[in-house]
Amino acid sequence: MKRFVPCLILMAAVLTLLPAPAARAQDSRPIQLSLVPSVQLFDRSTDVAGLRLAIVGENRNVTGIDVGFGLLTKGDFAGVSWGLVNLVDGSTQGLQWSLVNYTKGDVAGLQWGWYNQAGPMVGIQWGIANVAGGEFTGWQAGGLNLDQSGLTHGFCLGLVNVTDQMKGFQLGLVNVTNSMVSGLQIGIVNIIKDKEKLPVLPLVNWRF
Repeated sequence: MKRFVPCLILMAAVLTLLPAPAARAQDSRPIQLSLVPSVQLFDRSTDVAGLRLAIVGENRNVTGIDVGFGLLTKGDFAGVSWGLVNLVDGSTQGLQWSLVNYTKGDVAGLQWGWYNQAGPMVGIQWGIANVAGGEFTGWQAGGLNLDQSGLTHGFCLGLVNVTDQMKGFQLGLVNVTNSMVSGLQIGIVNIIKDKEKLPVLPLVNWRF
């Protein structure tokens, strides 16, 4: 576990440098400036490969550095984003650092904010509430960590941890999983729903 977290952070940093294939298109622009989607340097159908600065901005695919209050990407994002609200309809590679981070598709990297949501994910979610919508591999740390579909493989640290299937370690006040493939729960209340004997235990619960 000591090597696991630094490796994930390093992976997020490396992915930040990778350009998204769609953003290499000939119609991509190296810079985008936006007040709102209807008032920006290039229209919302344009790919950005470089820097986007926006009050509220919308583009198709974005690669590079993304800074603003409302960051909307209708396709894929690869790079580092920083703002208040960060919404990606496609996939994300790299770092999302905003109060609200939401990627509908796959995420490979780090989501860091008050509320983080992703589809299937490999990486780290740090926030008050973290939600994964598919298979999750990595580390969730927050008040509420939730993955209600697919396998969670790694470490969940929070006040409340809820997973569909778990393979790894849950540490919190309340830990719940529908199915424990293998792993350990430590908390005040620990629930493994498909466990035939003693599915609910105080302090510790496990299956190996």
